[in-house]
Amino acid sequence: MVEYQLFNYNSAREILESKDLFREIDGVLRRVKRVDHKEIQEEFHNSGWELEKKILSEVTWAWDAFKDKVAVSTELSLIDTVHRDLLRAILAHKKEYLDTLVYITSTFFLGITFKITLT
Repeated sequence: MVEYQLFNYNSAREILESKDLFREIDGVLRRVKRVDHKEIQEEFHNSGWELEKKILSEVTWAWDAFKDKVAVSTELSLIDTVHRDLLRAILAHKKEYLDTLVYITSTFFLGITFKITLT
């Protein structure tokens, strides 16, 4: 298991709890043994999440995992893509395709940071 730190922004945790997804996401991250994009995605898939889900017809880009209007984005290498992911989340939220975004990124000291952000 890797360590992770949770950042709750704009009541995202409450949204996840109302959908019974907070414990599920916590369980997924507790099963992850190393900071690896593919392993994280596999754990979400094993919990019934859709992988590489396209929710915006205007773009070819897809969320790493998606369930019940909750998207997961995992970025472990190109931190420059964070702003693009957040802009896509804002667009999806405005179109009512997305209620919240779970953003997973790594840091040197923590191994993995589990960041929940509501757009």
